[in-house]
Amino acid sequence: MLSLIKEDEIRLVINLISKKIIYNKVEIDIMPAHLALYAFFAGLKKECVKNAETCGSCTDCFLEISEIFGNQGRITELYKKLCGTRPVEEMSDKGITCLDDKNFNSFKSKIKTNILNKFGPYALKDLEIASIGSRPGMKYGILTDKGKIEMVI
Repeated sequence: MLSLIKEDEIRLVINLISKKIIYNKVEIDIMPAHLALYAFFAGLKKECVKNAETCGSCTDCFLEISEIFGNQGRITELYKKLCGTRPVEEMSDKGITCLDDKNFNSFKSKIKTNILNKFGPYALKDLEIASIGSRPGMKYGILTDKGKIEMVI
């Protein structure tokens, strides 16, 4: 009888239109700056060219902090999409549009807290922006398998 019951595959959906992260049918509203950073890392995972059946434990798409800062334009574009019609001139030249070590770690921590509070500690290990290695070469990324990630833009 148990073999007849099939659970739906757990998916991670980053919906930039509704500004939500959805995991296992549970939704979380998230601030645009946090969503832009999270969507950036989810996009990196989805775009990874390494061909593997599962990539959850693979870290080839993880970036060092300098590489993340080198992608500032991409993160800012995601943020602009989330802000809609708000003029670029009104956006702060600090925070998500001008990442540094301090605000990157702050955003990462707040995203982790939101994920932990909404999805629980079991899901956290797959969903958080994880860090591997040690300084100065620490790398950051998401461990979720890229086949389970869906981006709605």
